[in-house]
Amino acid sequence: MPKLPRLASASLLTSVMIAGTASGSTATPFKPGAWDITREMKGSPRAQGPQTERYCFTEAQLQADPAAPLNVPPRPREGRQAPQCTAGPTTVTDGKASFSATCKGPMGSVKANWSGTYSATSFAMTGTMKMGFMSARMISTGRYLGACSKQ
Repeated sequence: MPKLPRLASASLLTSVMIAGTASGSTATPFKPGAWDITREMKGSPRAQGPQTERYCFTEAQLQADPAAPLNVPPRPREGRQAPQCTAGPTTVTDGKASFSATCKGPMGSVKANWSGTYSATSFAMTGTMKMGFMSARMISTGRYLGACSKQ
C-alpha cells in the first residue's frame, strides 16, 4: 500500500466506523441474532462495490454495547494489518445515530464523521472520510435476519 493514489486500504477506511460506544439512555437496542452488514466506499481512487458480511450478536453483547451492529469491525482482509482506531461515543437516540472516528494506518490518519438512522431491525449510516487532500464516502447498512444459525 505504499502508493498514495490508493488512499488507504479498504479495511482502514471501513474501520473508521468501528470504535464508538453507545451513549444516551433512550437508545433502542438492536435485536439480538443474525445481521447482514453491507459496506460500500464511493468517491475515492479505491472505491469498492458493496461487500456484505454476516454477524451474530448475542443479547449480552447488545446489553454491553447497544450500538454493536454499528460498531462491528470489518473482517480483516488477507495479509492486511488492522488499523488503530479511536472514536468518540456513538449517540443513538430517537432513531438517529452518529459518531466520529480517527484511524491510523500505514498511509497516515483517516478522520470520519458518521450519521444515519436505525431501528431495532435495520440501520443506514453514511460516513465522510478525509485523509490528507483526499476524501471518500462510505455507506453502511444493516438488516436483521432472525436467529443465529448454529455452526
